[in-house]
Amino acid sequence: MFKLGKITVPLLVAGFILSPVGGNVTAAELENESPTINWDDVWSSIDSNSNLSNSISFGSISTGSDISTFIWGNLADAKTTLSSGSGEVKSTGITKGKTLLTSTSATTSLRMSGMGIITGSKGVAFGKFTATSEVSTTNPSGLQSWEGLTIHTATDSGTLYESKTYDYGSY
Repeated sequence: MFKLGKITVPLLVAGFILSPVGGNVTAAELENESPTINWDDVWSSIDSNSNLSNSISFGSISTGSDISTFIWGNLADAKTTLSSGSGEVKSTGITKGKTLLTSTSATTSLRMSGMGIITGSKGVAFGKFTATSEVSTTNPSGLQSWEGLTIHTATDSGTLYESKTYDYGSY
């Protein structure tokens, strides 16, 4: 009986920690509530203030009475990188979680000066894994000015944190 208690208590604690918090939410409900990004508005805000960094740490962890209080610092590291190769220009956005109970996302976009916006698909990760979003397009001949912008998110205890990173270059 004593050995059973030694095994049962850690399993119950692990089950409690890993169990979902909140009501019963199905995947279909989450998909229907997924917000769409108005990239024109986002890029407009960048045009008026392009002092964004290409990398940042963001998302202050709460100091309440939940599990996240055992960890201090930011929830995620985020970065946007532009690259060129094989006749293509690519924007890569990454968001790397810094805690086990964090969910992160990255959605990147790319534009050439004077042209439209191309967006990548949303990458999602949990815990300390990395969410990645990429988008690329053919690079026309001649030197062109390119910009990459990524919207990053991280969650902690039901709170959503958002940040943006930006990179530019001529290829």
